[in-house]
Parts: sequence; structure tokens; C-alpha cells
Amino acid sequence: MSDDHQDLLQFVYQLPVGVMSAEEDGTVSMMNPAAVAMLMPELQPGEDIGSIMPVLDRLVPEATEVLRADPNRTGPISGGHRALVDCADGTSRFEISVHRIRVGSLMIVLRDVTQEKRLQDEQRARALRLQQALLGRIDLTNLELSTSYIPAERGELSGGDWYDVIRLDDDRYALVVGDVVGHDIEASATMGQLRAVIRAYALIDEQPDAVLRQTDTIAQTIESANYTTLSYVVFNCRTGLVHYTSAGHPPPLVISADGSTRLLTGGRRPALATFDDGRPHRATTTLEYGDVIVLYTDGLIERRSETLDQGFERLQAVASDLVGEYDGPVPIETLIGSLVSTLTADSDHRDDVCVLAVRHRPVAD
Repeated sequence: MSDDHQDLLQFVYQLPVGVMSAEEDGTVSMMNPAAVAMLMPELQPGEDIGSIMPVLDRLVPEATEVLRADPNRTGPISGGHRALVDCADGTSRFEISVHRIRVGSLMIVLRDVTQEKRLQDEQRARALRLQQALLGRIDLTNLELSTSYIPAERGELSGGDWYDVIRLDDDRYALVVGDVVGHDIEASATMGQLRAVIRAYALIDEQPDAVLRQTDTIAQTIESANYTTLSYVVFNCRTGLVHYTSAGHPPPLVISADGSTRLLTGGRRPALATFDDGRPHRATTTLEYGDVIVLYTDGLIERRSETLDQGFERLQAVASDLVGEYDGPVPIETLIGSLVSTLTADSDHRDDVCVLAVRHRPVAD
């Protein structure tokens, strides 16, 4: 072994970054101490660190799929994208990438990103606290109501999804669910501004489209409010009468006591701070006793492999099935909790999920 080669190996062994080389079948020919420290806790009973392919198959399957699909391809991206792996101890994380440096020879690089994870978690916690503070309290008088907010499972900060309930008089309530573009502090702050604007205009004008038109005027002065979507519903808890409008937002869902469902597709207008043709955009419907109206953000229904129509079909099918599982009325907290958990169970939901639901029931005089 030449002196230069020996010096290079000595350098690699002292690196804080994990480095290992392996044959195409996964047989390890070199591994520095940093790589050993990161991979040892990830080994399952009976696994040998001398054969890395089973570990890679479990930790970064997308990389090994690329490697096996094109065994003659070389280059720094041949093993697929870098992947983040949360370690078995639950407190640390490393970044792993796989490269084919020549045919039949792999290089695996691991980097400890635990500190970055910790900082990100702290930022996320602060953003969530800010968002919860901005959401504030809602008045539950006369309403059988359920809400749900689930942050995206990705590493982003809290975003601009929000819900609100505004008491207009003894019988009427404004129900709001909105979505500001972005996943950062600015999105949460913009959400807080728009929520306050809507609350102010809701107490001045009883027509949903008028409230959104006035809100749109303010939104155009807030750069980060561009393309904000929202549903705005005025619900009379005594008569069941509903006036509603939607600014580029998924249509509200009505779930009847018998399990039938319908989407409120009327009253549509463009998203905020885009354009407004000035025409009225409102629609009306009536809820029967036992009906539940559900407002939600697109994180509940959107999937990368599906169209929006498929998402709406799944939403209605799940809601109908859940009602059918009970002989009598489903408690609204149970219904919405099960609806959200079912729809997000098979997804890494890359967007926040925000839901507000109200059941129409008889009101005592």
C-alpha cells in the first residue's frame, strides 16, 4: 500500500462523516468508525454489518431500487436521492446517500443531522404555539361542534391553515376554514391577519360573498396572502339554513344521518388576492336535523397519485361507511376523529389538515 493511499485511509477513518465502501452484493470492504457508530443501532437481530445491502433495503429502499434497476450506471446521483433516517433510539437522525463510483463498487455516505433535527423541531414547536395562539377561542354556544388540526408529517414548520367560528347573533354563526400558502412563520402570521379581517367584516355584513369581497380587498395589500383559499358558511342553528361561498377552496361536505353525503359545490369564486369579477358568489342549502356540515383544507383529500375527484370520492365513501357502522347517531367528535384518522392513515400527508364540523340539532328555546 502506497504512503498516499495510507494517508487517505487515515483521513477517512478520522472523518466525523460516516464513509463505507461495498461491493455490488453489499459486502463491506471498508467502514470508518463514524459509519459504525451510526449504523450499529439500526441493525436487526441476526444482521451482520459486514453485509450492508439488507440494511440499505430497509433504510433507503428507493436508493437500492435505482441501483438494481441500472447496474451499469455510475455517478454521484446513481443511488437515488439523499434520505433522512430517524434512528432507532428516537433521539437522533442521519442523512444517508448511496453512490456507485464504478461498476460493481458502491460508496455509502452518512452524516449526523441530529442537531439540525433538534433546531427544526424547536422551530416547529414555536410555530405551532404561534398558530394555536392565533386560532384563539371559539364560541360553542348552541353548537355541537368538532375541530381537528394535524400538522404535515414532513419536516416543515406549521403553516397557514385555520378554522374559526364567529357568533353573529343568537341563532347564526359564521364557520370559516382557510388555507394560506406556505409552511413558515409568515404563513401563520398572514393567517392571523386574515382571520382578524374576516371576524371584523362578519359582524358588519351578513352575506358570505360580501365578507369575502371585503377580505379580498385587504388580502391584495398583503403579499403573502396571494392565493389564499377559504370556505365561509353562515349557519342558522335554529332553522338549518346555510348560506355559503368558497374562494378556491374544497367544497364543504354534508353528511346526513342515514349516511348519504353531498358536496356543496355552489357559491364558488377565485382564491383571495387573485382576481374578482365583482359578481355575487353565494349559494344556499338547508340542513336537516342530524346533518353534519364539514369544512376542511385540501390536506385531508389530496394525494400525489390521485386526482381531486378521486379524493372527493374517497372522502364521501369514508364518511358514509363511518355512519353505517353505528345504529344511532354518531357522536360528532367520534365521526370527525375517525374521518381524519382514516383519510390520513395511508399517507404521509405533506400538507396540514384542518377540519371544522357542526351538526344541526334542535335548539331549546
